[in-house]
Formats: sequence, C-alpha cells, structure tokens
Amino acid sequence: MLSAGRNAVRFLASSDHNKIERGARLAAFLVPKSIRKRCFEPTLEELREDRIAYYRRYRSQGARAFLNTCFILKIILLYLDCLRVWFLDRLVWLIPPTIRAIWRQP
Repeated sequence: MLSAGRNAVRFLASSDHNKIERGARLAAFLVPKSIRKRCFEPTLEELREDRIAYYRRYRSQGARAFLNTCFILKIILLYLDCLRVWFLDRLVWLIPPTIRAIWRQP
C-alpha cells in the first residue's frame, strides 16, 4: 500500500511538462471559442506563470508532485468555471436579474 503512494508521488513529480500542457490545450479546445478567448486563455497564462515560478523554487520530489497536482486541479476548476460562464451566456434570459447579479459576482 505504501509503495503505491510512493509510485503516485514519483509519477506526479516526474510528470512531463508537455503532458500537462497537452491536457491544458485539450481543455481549452473543449471550451467554446468566445469563452476560451475571454476567460480560459488569460487565466491559463497566469496559472502557467505561477507554476513556473513555484517550480523553480521547490525542487523536492514531493513538492513538485504537489505543484503538478495543484496545477491539474486548477485547470479542471478553470474548465468548469468556463462552462458556468458559457451556461450563463446562453441561458441568461431564463434567470431572473437578481440571481443573475449574484451568480456573476467573482
């Protein structure tokens, strides 16, 4: 059981930067173009800058595994948030104005 945890840490720590970037590009492809340009790509660039800055600072295997895991989770959350924005843009006429104002707050 303990070796499985160690293997997971090794896998995440040694995750190739290109593999993670391919996953991010795939998530960007799945988002509608208007939302991708307005929301996804600018936020993804900020996440990449943060990841690079932290990746240089932390060099241990456990720290890099944690950073890669956090980056992947942030991409997933960003994707879900972009879907939320797309949903609101498409169905805005169904939602009452008061709820719409609350929902759009960051």
